[in-house]
Amino acid sequence: DGHPETALQPGDVIEIQGPPASGKTYLVYQITISCILPRSTRYSGWGKAAIVYDTDGTFQLSRLKELLHARLSDSHGIAQDQGSTSSIDKLEADCLNRVFVFRPTSSMQLAATILALGELHATNAGFVDQEIGLVVIDSLSSFYWQDRFTMEQFQAGPSGHHIKSPVQHILSALEELRTSHRPTMLLTNWGLNPVSKPDL
Repeated sequence: DGHPETALQPGDVIEIQGPPASGKTYLVYQITISCILPRSTRYSGWGKAAIVYDTDGTFQLSRLKELLHARLSDSHGIAQDQGSTSSIDKLEADCLNRVFVFRPTSSMQLAATILALGELHATNAGFVDQEIGLVVIDSLSSFYWQDRFTMEQFQAGPSGHHIKSPVQHILSALEELRTSHRPTMLLTNWGLNPVSKPDL
């Protein structure tokens, strides 16, 4: 079944490309909030867990909480009595318990963490009962220069068998996770291609 009030479907892979500070992470926050909100007419959430791989160091739980609080407050109306405020606080805490953030420091660590997610999901007491609705990598470009240097070192060495690039390891891990858990996948990318073609 699909996600309420969105064109996104389980198993979809979406790439958001743009330069730094173009709003990619803000969009990640909003889709993450939709994932973790309850599945009800009032909130139109997915009621599922969100996994965020923050490779850029830009995803802040405090900012997510602030935006989540604003969304919940809007759903309950501007004027709130103390009772509704406390119910919002409890709902906010329940939603945030469905967010899992990982901060890998290399492409290979990212691929390994994605591959280990299935086992973590099956064995972690706070996670096992939750369906994974969203997997985010923000950003897929973070290790570009590091990976490029690594591949150049391999290519400069003695010729031998073909070596998979770090990005290929990440994509293989994502495909395995997509097959096993069918989350919606959201990948951000800096967009390393030139904005305009050079004059010839």
